[in-house]
Amino acid sequence: MEAAKAEFNLAIEVLLDSSYGGRTEPRIRDHFDKLVDRISTYEVRALSTGDGFTEKKYEPASIDELLAVTSTFGTPAARAELKDAAQSDPANHDIPIPLNQRVLSYIELFQGRLHDFIEQGMRRGSKYLPMIQNVFRAEGLPLDLAYVP
Repeated sequence: MEAAKAEFNLAIEVLLDSSYGGRTEPRIRDHFDKLVDRISTYEVRALSTGDGFTEKKYEPASIDELLAVTSTFGTPAARAELKDAAQSDPANHDIPIPLNQRVLSYIELFQGRLHDFIEQGMRRGSKYLPMIQNVFRAEGLPLDLAYVP
């Protein structure tokens, strides 16, 4: 099982490191889709025979904690310097982000109490970000949505 996981991860890295990307070049996309289909078939077969793919224990979603924190405390007032820093952010976004009290309180939450959690998620997700963005680009969706998961 571990060897299969390592081979799968290696194959994904090769596809993602390609200068064309795993979803844009037709030949690479074909190989990528076949690889995913084969892995899916192995997983379904393993699930049906019960040889290693056991159902995982329930783990609350990240959004659950965020919703609990924001609904428990309401929308706290953000620091004035945070608003100034957010207004001076040079980044261009695909989706307009209103600079209201709620957005500022989320920024404060992400930079404060949830900083390490958000950083770990971004580190884990950065491996898949180019692939997600390629799919969104092909579908005409705003690329900023790739950061939501």
